[in-house]
Amino acid sequence: MWAMPALATPPVIVEAPSCAHRKLDTVEIEAGSRVSEGTIDRMPTAVSYRLAFNRLAEVAQEKGANAVVLRGHRATYFTRDGRRSKQAVHVQLRGAAIFIEGDPADCAMKLVSPRDYATRHDDPRIVETPSTQAYDD
Repeated sequence: MWAMPALATPPVIVEAPSCAHRKLDTVEIEAGSRVSEGTIDRMPTAVSYRLAFNRLAEVAQEKGANAVVLRGHRATYFTRDGRRSKQAVHVQLRGAAIFIEGDPADCAMKLVSPRDYATRHDDPRIVETPSTQAYDD
């Protein structure tokens, strides 16, 4: 019988699985640079969603999780002279670190694609705001 190899980091999923699991803790990461209207760099570096998702999974794994349910996502784009960057320059991800009982390979999970999140520009919650408000927690 073929067995799924052990995952290097827990998978990031979009909803809690239907199999038995327990929530361990909330996890959150930030990636990229917090830029402002005064930033000198006209083309700030884009965030790698793949690396951001990996960091979120690693933080969850440190808490004993074998999966993380993505619960929040905020991306910040940089606008200068009326032109918005094509990719996010700062990202915040928040999730629930969970432990799936038994073998996680036997549990049906809906994985999140970092590429899909990186290219989502149709979200109705996109708002234009100055950096003082964008980073206000």
